[in-house]
Amino acid sequence: MGKSKRYYAAMAKWSKSKIRSIPEGVDFILRLPDELLEEILILSTPRRGSHFFFPRYQAWLNLLLVCKRISRIVHPLLYEVICFGYNEFYLIPRSKAMECFYRSLRGNPKLALLCKHVEIHLPVTPDLRDLRDCINFLELTNPKKAVLIAHTIPKPDTWVMQAMWRESLNRSAVSELVLHTPNLSGLFSADLPHLRTLRIFGRANAPRGSTSLSDDDRQVLRKKRGTSPITTLELVPGSHDADFAVYADLLAWPTALEHFECHDDVHVWRKSQAHVDMEIFRRILEPQRASLRSLCVLFNLPDAEAMNLDFSWFPVLEKLRVAPRATADGPGHVVLPPMLQSTGGRSLTGWKGTTWSSREAATWEWCI
Repeated sequence: MGKSKRYYAAMAKWSKSKIRSIPEGVDFILRLPDELLEEILILSTPRRGSHFFFPRYQAWLNLLLVCKRISRIVHPLLYEVICFGYNEFYLIPRSKAMECFYRSLRGNPKLALLCKHVEIHLPVTPDLRDLRDCINFLELTNPKKAVLIAHTIPKPDTWVMQAMWRESLNRSAVSELVLHTPNLSGLFSADLPHLRTLRIFGRANAPRGSTSLSDDDRQVLRKKRGTSPITTLELVPGSHDADFAVYADLLAWPTALEHFECHDDVHVWRKSQAHVDMEIFRRILEPQRASLRSLCVLFNLPDAEAMNLDFSWFPVLEKLRVAPRATADGPGHVVLPPMLQSTGGRSLTGWKGTTWSSREAATWEWCI
């Protein structure tokens, strides 16, 4: 039996009353607690489109003008990410407001605690003024992530870099360090008790082989073998050229490394050298064999011999990603580690672009 007209009329009247009771959008948002409103503002502002954080910073400036409450919530976000640089383009805030910005930091120490992410764009010329950014960094006592970028091919002067590590990182709580520079001089002499993640990208447009460790750095690393608290190490050797000596020293440094990634989109190993290279690579990974949970090896490994892709000697490995040659028939020849064998780790096929070929190379990934 169908419903009567009276029923539908009653339902329509009830719906209208409910709609009238729903608060207006603006009123509803402003009734939210500050913590939730802050999360909404963060999620609604531009995140992509600029490596240097400019869209989000400009969005914060615009939101300052909406109302007093939103201004109070957004104001601390202006200090969350700060970029220092020798060129106005790389500065956040812009250079016209930098001196006022620095005075605010020095006059109100609480503002310095708000900064969580610092990008320092390094000049190359060894000038005393180059240390200005080190001094400004010292005003920020609580950043969790620091990104250092060298914008030209020549190496930044060694003493400038050493001053950067010694005067800046020794006194900060940096837990993630990202380096876009071919000069690592003095880094390993610094005391970095809070560091957990180290990413070394070298310089993509630098001459091949320009990123390396000096003899002094290698001696320091050997003395500090097994002492670093880092748990994540990522190497994208745009200029290492698969330098196994560098890998050996770096991989012996952590106490218990859990995540290791190494990429080399340019270097394609010769099959005649594959067996030797993988045996060397296996010995290099030996110090971290018992603790590694995630391993990503993107070397475009030749897959002619199964022994070259045997990862059964990692007892706790939960995620594995390798990149055989683009001509690989499939991942069946890879020997998985015990945890991925026992849990039936799922296999994923991904793709990554290469700079050595117009083709894309397949990457195979297994994870629990």
